Amino acid sequence: MAGYHFYSGGLLRMAYESADRAKRSGQDVTDETLITILLAASAAEGFFNDIVGTIQYVARLVGRNSDPGVERLVNTSEVLQILEEENQRPVLKYQIAAKLLGCNTINPSREPLQSYVQLVQLRNGIAHPKPVSTEAGDGCAKVVRNLAQRGLCKSIDDAKRNTMDAETWWVVVRTPAVARWAAMSANEIMLALADGIVAIGDFKAGEKGILAGFRDSLRPP
Repeated sequence: MAGYHFYSGGLLRMAYESADRAKRSGQDVTDETLITILLAASAAEGFFNDIVGTIQYVARLVGRNSDPGVERLVNTSEVLQILEEENQRPVLKYQIAAKLLGCNTINPSREPLQSYVQLVQLRNGIAHPKPVSTEAGDGCAKVVRNLAQRGLCKSIDDAKRNTMDAETWWVVVRTPAVARWAAMSANEIMLALADGIVAIGDFKAGEKGILAGFRDSLRPP
């Protein structure tokens, strides 16, 4: 039977390590925050592929038709695989997976999905950079304004908008607190979905449930 190597957990660990470096830097603004955002968003997005691989592995061990829970999880994994092949947005994939699993903790009206949506917006703004107007007030600028209201970074200084020292969201977002928020946001959405999977069923291999072990490996450091 073929084995699997899973990488979303490793990317999540690297995101936390980057956030820790941002904190240890002692700087108010650090580029480590941008790295953390990219790593955290990649971890949460890659988690879908790891879910598919894990469920398929379990199904081969115990048999797809051995338990109604196994069958339901395999059906879910097949839908997720189609969404991946169709290059659907990560946020949409989390919402669809939550519906299939009956995972009510992933809901557009509350956390952790709200912060994950913001994380993906920032990741896209960093990975696909465009010129940023100092007058911009939507998109990533709106996300950063929300983070500032939560005390995670400072607000853009309106007094500097048309000066040589003009600030944009690219500048003010780079705080250690935002780095930690990025890692935690990815971690929490991944755990919420993992909890939904384990709630459907867990399947033993020796003494430990495979899916519970997969979920527990995602616990915050």
